[in-house]
Amino acid sequence: VDIILSYKNLYFFGNNKYGQFGNSTNINSNTPFKSEHLVQNVFCGLAFTFIQINNELFVSGNNHNNFLKLSPEFLQHQKLNKYRI
Repeated sequence: VDIILSYKNLYFFGNNKYGQFGNSTNINSNTPFKSEHLVQNVFCGLAFTFIQINNELFVSGNNHNNFLKLSPEFLQHQKLNKYRI
């Protein structure tokens, strides 16, 4: 997944195999598209994305071996989920 962060606007493009975009799909995009959220920070890995919105942390992407510490029965999350620390 590739991202562009510009003035709190987040744009995604590239590989979305594991739902890293957090837009409820796993469809890849060659054209950058704007996230519906204004963000504070973004943290990306190979198959996941953490996004800070209004001082809360959200995550989407590959949850293999419960890597994201979400419900272990879900291997991938295609929408943003609030992350509990």
